[in-house]
Amino acid sequence: MFDRPLVPNKNSNGEESRQALLQAATDEFLAMGFQAARVQTITRNAGLGLSAINYHFGSKEGLYQAVLSQHAELAIARQPLQGPPDLPPQAQLRWLVSALLHRMVDPENPSRIGPLLLREMMTPTAAFELMFTRFASTQFQLGLEVLTRLLGPRVPAPLVTMSLYSLFGQCIFYMTARPMIARLTPERTLDEAGLQQIADHITEFSWAGLQALRQHHEESSSCAPQS
Repeated sequence: MFDRPLVPNKNSNGEESRQALLQAATDEFLAMGFQAARVQTITRNAGLGLSAINYHFGSKEGLYQAVLSQHAELAIARQPLQGPPDLPPQAQLRWLVSALLHRMVDPENPSRIGPLLLREMMTPTAAFELMFTRFASTQFQLGLEVLTRLLGPRVPAPLVTMSLYSLFGQCIFYMTARPMIARLTPERTLDEAGLQQIADHITEFSWAGLQALRQHHEESSSCAPQS
């Protein structure tokens, strides 16, 4: 998943060793999950001794939290969910969709926060609260701000939230169902061109639904009897 650095030896500086552990741990946690991941495999692949994990991260749990934090911060830096404020409304939606797809699906993205969070949600660990507080909840609020602007003030907040869940679900599908998609539609690629095609489709599909929802509630409000 990552280009391997030169294997550090006992004379490597601390940052080289730390990064080697983070890279090796990313692969192991993605493949095995936190509980089944073996620290022996991580340190062997990093070219270090077992004591290196305790030295740099305190424990396997500390290493796991560091991996999640590193990939979350990288995702936020590389794919912010909100675009420039002067974007037209539909372009704002597409920006959000494209950012979510690249975070979750792009095989060239150095941030693996999508599959890491998926594993964490399926089998929560003590790190779940950390990721919810520092990453998931704040990113969710950013997504809600985008949809609230697109839907307008007449759409109730619970429906805005459900709309964002639906948007997330469409993007997550291309991550979780990748083997099935490859069999059903082998021509559907996940390179940059393919991701842009998917982003265009999800945007067009979702835009139609969001506009219908907005129109329905605006018409209902205008027809409501005035007190």
